[in-house]
Amino acid sequence: MARTVIDLDEKTVAEVMEIFGTNVKAQAVRAALEDVVKRRRRQVGIDMLKSGELVIQDRKGGAGADAA
Repeated sequence: MARTVIDLDEKTVAEVMEIFGTNVKAQAVRAALEDVVKRRRRQVGIDMLKSGELVIQDRKGGAGADAA
């Protein structure tokens, strides 16, 4: 894990700590960064579904399978 020194707004950090239930600034920053990455990945998946680039298949017969 890399160690980085950055200036952070104390009020924002306090709010992030409250949101994620952490008592340590580093934990709050890590949690916030992980949350951003997860949100982006979800949005990419949603965008792929909307564009038709990603198709979720039904386990019972595939996408668009006719019921027998």
